[in-house]
Amino acid sequence: MIKPYTIILGATGSIGESALDVLRQYKKIRVAGLVNYSNKELLNISKEFNCKNCLMRAESDITLNCFISKIVDEYGSENLTALNAISGFNGLEASIILAKYGIETLLANKETIVAGGKVFLDYAKKQKCKIVPVDSEHSAIYSLKKAHKNIKNVIITASGGPFRDKTKGFDNIKVEDAIRHPNWKMGEKISIDSATLANKVLECIEAKYLFGLKNESIKVVIHPQSIVHSLVELKNGSIYAEISTPDMRLAISKAYGLLKEAFIKRLDFSSLNLDFYTPVAEQLKFLKLKDAALTNSRNSIVFNASNEICVDAFRKKTIKFTQIQKIVEKCLFDADKIYNNTKISSFDEIYFCDEVVRKWTTNLINHS
Repeated sequence: MIKPYTIILGATGSIGESALDVLRQYKKIRVAGLVNYSNKELLNISKEFNCKNCLMRAESDITLNCFISKIVDEYGSENLTALNAISGFNGLEASIILAKYGIETLLANKETIVAGGKVFLDYAKKQKCKIVPVDSEHSAIYSLKKAHKNIKNVIITASGGPFRDKTKGFDNIKVEDAIRHPNWKMGEKISIDSATLANKVLECIEAKYLFGLKNESIKVVIHPQSIVHSLVELKNGSIYAEISTPDMRLAISKAYGLLKEAFIKRLDFSSLNLDFYTPVAEQLKFLKLKDAALTNSRNSIVFNASNEICVDAFRKKTIKFTQIQKIVEKCLFDADKIYNNTKISSFDEIYFCDEVVRKWTTNLINHS
């Protein structure tokens, strides 16, 4: 059932912009709330969508909890969906608040699952909060798992980013090169993650928790065209895929339940070329951290927090592109020293572990 109202968190980012375009096209869902950290454009968006509830968190004393509570009082949680498109670990707080009120959450913030893991998913279930993935890869898996039983492996595709054919010179990569994604319009952080393949490690962690998968059943393959979003291999050897043009508006439309119409570009099968291959050596170094990151919930938090600090340092030109992987790997290796408790069982432990890892990573950067 399509809910009549929605809240969009991260409204001026690339996912938020795509979601607003979907709502412009369909006109079946009204915007009940808009949230962003800071961006004056949010005011123009609120006027366009006749949305009176608008929160710029950097410029307001109103807490996100109070803001969401007000909207729930006005519209009722049963009539609301919320798109969480906040970038990074900060998105976990928003997801917890949305789950608290039982608001169906369209999740584009992968860190909610990567760091929140089973603790968050158990809480969302307890609060009767439905979670619908929006990342193109997980949106595809979500659909494929509904359609097929007896799944043995899940195969997540990766575009490979701007360096998928590069064989040398990684030490000299600049920020402006790393954020130049060939297929998708994305923010700087996720574009850099795509360039290193850190985003695929994050997506493997997310897939493990969202779909209850075994570590060894999650595979990654480079697919430069970004037309095949994910595949599932059944126990009998047959493989099924979801394919479409690389347009996030499709995954967002699906998440909202808007399935009867389509406005994305159709595929032309008469000239369709699909390639699949192994990542280049430098990117493979990062992808090989997948097994360590999937080992337990603590390591998932370590990987995410350390990577966020390293990407920020690279953007500030404090470290080189190749140092991102080296420092994240060192943090995973030092995980027992950083945070001894491997079983994360509460939100407080998640936040504390994240804070400790960020300090540890910053110290490694300062002495690198």
